[in-house]
Amino acid sequence: MALVGPGRRTVLAGGAAAGLAALAPGSLERLAWAQRHPRRVDQAAVNSLADVLAAQRRAEDALGSAAMLGPVVAQFAAVEDLVAEARGPVRHGVISIAMQLAQFTAYLHRDAGDAAADRARSAQTLEWATEIGDQTMIATVLVNRGGAALLAGEVGSAIGLAQAAQRDKTVTVGQLAYGADLEARGHM
Repeated sequence: MALVGPGRRTVLAGGAAAGLAALAPGSLERLAWAQRHPRRVDQAAVNSLADVLAAQRRAEDALGSAAMLGPVVAQFAAVEDLVAEARGPVRHGVISIAMQLAQFTAYLHRDAGDAAADRARSAQTLEWATEIGDQTMIATVLVNRGGAALLAGEVGSAIGLAQAAQRDKTVTVGQLAYGADLEARGHM
């Protein structure tokens, strides 16, 4: 007689719950408060957002992008509201986390084959990275968009984006290398 294990939904819910269980105490409550009071977002809420994003990335590693797309997209919508209201010294931190979440959301959409959603979230990532001057994230977006262009057969765009990603020598060496690799593949 074969043993019947838990259903897929149970396993996925358990994996997501395990990821959230690793959050710092009070993180979820702090985020709920921030969502109700977006103009009063503070550093504790930013730290909680970072905790949730890290937990979602760990969950995606374990469960795959398809399982995480829905929850991450829902969180992205809530974070967009926080960005719209964030001001003062905490704005940079809110934008930094929102930018990382947008990039992660773009990746999940790309992995799911949704090029339009990938492009939209990448554009949002680029806007926020530009606002806070995160040159490495700008290069990351350019390389990711260049990779998508190469897959779509848009070789000229792929090479141009790869070259743009390599232009600022202050970005991390990894992004410079990804840009060089993409450019080389475009020339092949």
